[in-house]
Amino acid sequence: MKRLLVSSLLLSIMLSGALCYAGQTSTTQPQKKGEGINLTPNTSTQRVVTGVTVTTSASMQGKTFTNSQTKKTDEELEKDRKAEEWFKKAEKIDQENRLIWIATDQKQRQKKEKIGLLEIKYYTKAIEINPDYVEAYFKRANTYELLLDNYQKAIDDYTKVIELKPDYPEAYRARGRIYGDELHEYQKAIDDYTNVIALKPDNSDAYFNRAKIFESLDDYHEAIDDYTKVIELKPDDGGTYFSHGYYYDDAEAYNALGHIYSVKLHEYQEAIDDFTKAIELTPANSLLASLNYFDRGNTYKNWADNLSSNYESKDVANDNYYHAIDDYTEVIKLDPAESAAYYNRGLVYWVLDFPTTACDDFYNAGLLYLKHREKTEALKCADLIKEADRHSPLIKKLMSKIYSKDKSKRHKK
Repeated sequence: MKRLLVSSLLLSIMLSGALCYAGQTSTTQPQKKGEGINLTPNTSTQRVVTGVTVTTSASMQGKTFTNSQTKKTDEELEKDRKAEEWFKKAEKIDQENRLIWIATDQKQRQKKEKIGLLEIKYYTKAIEINPDYVEAYFKRANTYELLLDNYQKAIDDYTKVIELKPDYPEAYRARGRIYGDELHEYQKAIDDYTNVIALKPDNSDAYFNRAKIFESLDDYHEAIDDYTKVIELKPDDGGTYFSHGYYYDDAEAYNALGHIYSVKLHEYQEAIDDFTKAIELTPANSLLASLNYFDRGNTYKNWADNLSSNYESKDVANDNYYHAIDDYTEVIKLDPAESAAYYNRGLVYWVLDFPTTACDDFYNAGLLYLKHREKTEALKCADLIKEADRHSPLIKKLMSKIYSKDKSKRHKK
């Protein structure tokens, strides 16, 4: 739960690119991993773009705002100038309201929609004057997706960008993100990220996003390959990078690898090694550090649970339980409101036959669950206290807290 919360938070705060896809058809087969578009220049080049076959002439390749290399007339130059004026008007609004896309209340959301519609109006004016204005299509797609939640319109515009400029990696990446994160059309997203990688083989976030999709499809070995590639491209420096609204770092890739090895493949030593590396690369006293300690603690606990049934492995299991306690304790130091850390540490103390300490942790977890209005979880903690020590005074104390909350609610009504 904690892992998903932190990842969602990071992505929500950092994302500022939009993405989608057009509903066009083709006789071409879906691309496999590693099959990108063919960039060899020809007089006429055919490129497969996630199920859409686009043919571009040599005169169009590499151009941003026009499909022709012929010298423009004065009239055409004047049109370009007017189109750019409308584009700059939209950009000015965008710059003045840079963070409006993360609006949280109704008033802000209404303002976001109003600004989005105005930006669309200006970008559309630019496109009407210059139908080959690539950046206007790209920015209009951003606005459709981020400000208006109109994914199909965003898809259409990103696809238009790709038709006009097939070697534009940001359009593939943006469209791929919408396919993967919003529409859950995973093969199309994989195809788009593969095209990004074909155009920019050192693009770490394309590998990272593609890995996330492989992981969601239970294709763990492909996901491991891509997360490993992220680390190869950004090796062991603990640094982060923020590119076109996307944020990833090598520590996050190590955490993702650890999660696959621990939860999906049950290869616990591999998982511990990856979580340990993530801890080394994460700034101390950060929320991400807390996440890595929590995940490593869970791995030690699960490994010990599996070993504890084997008498010959009892000592190794106990060592792992103590390592789990250490990691949960670090989580509590970094984030004292983390109820799951108290809960899991209580389970470990109970297994190790420290019932009083276990009851203390269950009680603290119960209080935190109540604070978060999770009554069912708080009642589970009370039940665990009963099982660990049926004479513990904390049973009555926690139950009193739980039902006093109910009474206060009734009085308010």
